[in-house]
Amino acid sequence: MLDDFIATAAVLIVAAALLAGLSRRWVAEERRIVVFGFLAHVVGVFVQVFVIEQIYGGSSDIAGYYRSGVELASALRKDFQFIFPEAFKIFVHDDTANLPFAVFGGAGSTGSLTVLSSLLFLVLGDSLYGAAMATALFAFFGKLAIFLAISPGFARAHRQRVLLATLLVPSVVFWSSTIAKEAVSVGFLGLALLLLRSFLDGRFKPSRLLLAAFCLTPVALIKPYVLLCFTVAFAVWLYLERGLRLGRHFVIRPSTALVALLLMTGGVIVLGKLAPRIAVENLAKSTSAVQAAGVNVEGGSNYQLREPVPEQEEDSGVQSQLLLAPIALPTALFRPFIFEVRNPMMLLNALETTALLFLTIRVLFRGGLVRVRDAIAGNPTLVFSLLFSLILGTAVGLASTNLGSLSRYRMPFMPFFVGLILVLDATFGPNSSSERPKHESVTSRLEGAQHT
Repeated sequence: MLDDFIATAAVLIVAAALLAGLSRRWVAEERRIVVFGFLAHVVGVFVQVFVIEQIYGGSSDIAGYYRSGVELASALRKDFQFIFPEAFKIFVHDDTANLPFAVFGGAGSTGSLTVLSSLLFLVLGDSLYGAAMATALFAFFGKLAIFLAISPGFARAHRQRVLLATLLVPSVVFWSSTIAKEAVSVGFLGLALLLLRSFLDGRFKPSRLLLAAFCLTPVALIKPYVLLCFTVAFAVWLYLERGLRLGRHFVIRPSTALVALLLMTGGVIVLGKLAPRIAVENLAKSTSAVQAAGVNVEGGSNYQLREPVPEQEEDSGVQSQLLLAPIALPTALFRPFIFEVRNPMMLLNALETTALLFLTIRVLFRGGLVRVRDAIAGNPTLVFSLLFSLILGTAVGLASTNLGSLSRYRMPFMPFFVGLILVLDATFGPNSSSERPKHESVTSRLEGAQHT
């Protein structure tokens, strides 16, 4: 208990000092949201540990990361020179690793996170609370980076809504507050997005691109399909951001289109090599296999979009997945519904999805399809948010078979989708103004906040 207290306190002190250093950059209203978001993630760690130990009885992926991570950390303390290179092989999915014990997840995405967890336990003395707190606050700062990266695309009146969507969506806070693939991925994704912001603004800085690639590497190893969806959406964002001129007029730049196309194609190819199951030619088969496996798992919150397709009918599986996409997307965005609730955890989740569904319907009712389409099309940041949410949401809806897991899997795109809905809700609300989003650099955004 004392070790947990010391490790957790140390993490909190470092994170609080970093937050205090950044707080000068925020206007008062945003500062309150940021501090409240920080505290929400801290509280979320204790809630997560309680749920894991008291409700799930210690049987969860987090428990696996803890047990295996502590074992690997102990081995690193005894013989770092031998164990670390072998652990690194596990991290990069090299199945030739020669360790004297099995690692949770093996040479796969789960094994990659186990290795990262072991490094946290190595530094924090095998403290579950300390490692969970470090992961939660890393995810928090990653979300803060997401806000800094996308906020120049919005009017100042809308930025508080975007900040709320980024930091305080309850399910996102909950699933960020523990050792989980989604928490680590959103942290690295946010840092990479902030580093890529200058590229969007037309300022090519090789050092930032290299750092962004470094941040995206763990995402590729831990959640490759998230990075696949992000790459496609970002390539479109890059083209629109660089080609946008006054009003809604776009200048077609062959060089920008070529860069965007190369980025998209290269990302898809590289990720397909790194994770063959998400390669274009294997997507339908992999998804069908996940759906088939889910049928055989018992659970009160399981769902099934269709009967599984046999392996020999792979071509038919592609067609089936395309036909299921219109069902999979709303499943990922808005389920569980209230009438599907089976336990208190599902109730809390359903309240959130119901509120989001209500806001989405209200936006469409107030704005109408044409005005909503025009509002999104005129803002590259909104196009990126929508496209990333649609692609990843469809993938998550197709590949998930349990409503509880669904809540965790959709976490990486939720800040973008909720931000999109909240901005559109303000745009078409009764007190809305005609102010169009202004595109600023992150530097000018921060300088303006400091003068305020």
